Amino acid sequence: LLDPGAPLLWSNRGIVRTEMGGPNLEGAVEDLSHALALDPRLAAARWNRAIAGGRRGDWVAARDDLDVLVRDAPEEARYRWQRAQVRTRLRRWDEALNDLTVLERLMPDRHEVLALRARGEMEGQRWAAAAPWMERAIVLVPAADARDFPDYH
Repeated sequence: LLDPGAPLLWSNRGIVRTEMGGPNLEGAVEDLSHALALDPRLAAARWNRAIAGGRRGDWVAARDDLDVLVRDAPEEARYRWQRAQVRTRLRRWDEALNDLTVLERLMPDRHEVLALRARGEMEGQRWAAAAPWMERAIVLVPAADARDFPDYH
């Protein structure tokens, strides 16, 4: 039995359940929510609740947690990267582009960021804006990853 007043214990059990996936995700969200009720500043719990929410397909809940994380740590690239991906799932391309603009500064050599930026421009039918982002991404993509480069059609 977990100590009901120990947020790190609840958070850690939630993290384990998140990593186990599948039917454990609902329990993970409950554990992580309990940890956050005890300590709303516990970033690891909020991050893993966002991940668990995304794995459950609850993109709105994932985005809400990521919004808090980005607000509290705006230069943390993994929070912005995950939020940009969640925003694309929600088809909020302009919001995703805002995150990707910051990520391009934080992670300028990541082809994934540049390719997602190109996709956002493509979704807005801004073909001329998409072209240089895709060109830069293609130059940066490692040869081993080229066969797995995303198809955006």
